[in-house]
Amino acid sequence: MLNTDARCMRSANGPDRARPSDRDSSHTATNPVKDGLVDKVHHWPGVNGLGALLAGRPLRAERPWHFYRREGVMPEVVEMRLAIPAELGPEAEVIAELRQRVAAAEVSIATERQRAGRKVYGRRAVLQQAWWGRPSSGEPRRNLRPRVAARSKWARIEALRCAATRTSSWTTGPRVRRGEPAPRSRSRPGRTGCAGTRRC
Repeated sequence: MLNTDARCMRSANGPDRARPSDRDSSHTATNPVKDGLVDKVHHWPGVNGLGALLAGRPLRAERPWHFYRREGVMPEVVEMRLAIPAELGPEAEVIAELRQRVAAAEVSIATERQRAGRKVYGRRAVLQQAWWGRPSSGEPRRNLRPRVAARSKWARIEALRCAATRTSSWTTGPRVRRGEPAPRSRSRPGRTGCAGTRRC
């Protein structure tokens, strides 16, 4: 889809003239290209808000029969027309600038891809994927969760020992035995911890 919200930058064409920034306007539109799936935005076979906006046609979606009940309240067809917010300026100028930025991004990404020797996945390969497919590898779980950062191995060990001691005192100390809640940690992100380490 396309993201053109009201976060914008000042234009050199005049004071306080709003223009969509690179990140807000073309970032989402070029996602399939940046991810190496297709080489042009209009080659993407999925929902393409940019194409609908540039062509001035509404986005149309039909209710999938395999997901919703036939007798349900969901409409069979819905349409949505994309428009440029008035805060961004004249629609024709914004669309022309957006078209230029997307084209420039496609050229830049293609140059970088050629330099790295990578190829795009391709529209046909995208369409051949099963909608129920998923990665064969699982997400790593129960692995290391770093809590401190230090160049010295022994500094890290000392910091973890200090943290374990504090945790033990909080869970078995006199406050807990009296039924009082354990005190909250007052450490802040980036604050130096034990043995010259820095909390993550």
